[in-house]
Amino acid sequence: MKKLALGISLLFCLNAMSQSIPKNIESAFKKQYPSAADAEWTTYSTSYEIVFSEKEIYKTAIFNKAGDWVSTTTQIDAEMVPKPVMTYVTNKFGDAAFDSAELIETKDLKYYSITVIDEDGETSYLTLDATGKAVNVENESNDDETEEEDEQ
Repeated sequence: MKKLALGISLLFCLNAMSQSIPKNIESAFKKQYPSAADAEWTTYSTSYEIVFSEKEIYKTAIFNKAGDWVSTTTQIDAEMVPKPVMTYVTNKFGDAAFDSAELIETKDLKYYSITVIDEDGETSYLTLDATGKAVNVENESNDDETEEEDEQ
């Protein structure tokens, strides 16, 4: 039985290795991110997604089938968020817990996706440009706590 499982695992590994990334995509990625490490590729019908690290920062890049860069999402710490963006977050949410931030870059845009959780457990997802101007704000309440309160 162990030999069968080992054989099946080996087959899956060989199949994954045979799914090569087209040279134009690989070349475009290496040109844009020469210091990328630990790249993991996912192939979609119209694009390629590459999750990698660069100088110990995690990123996700997307390239289309023609090899053109579409976007990059970078996980960032609060210290890396521009001051106008943090000012907006502080003014709008006060002492809300800053949960996470991402820098999202496209050819035409650069914006920040910020997640905050207030003391009531409500999560807000913010999309802001570098000047702190809100592009989109979505709120999500903590349904678990609401259900518990309804039951009492």
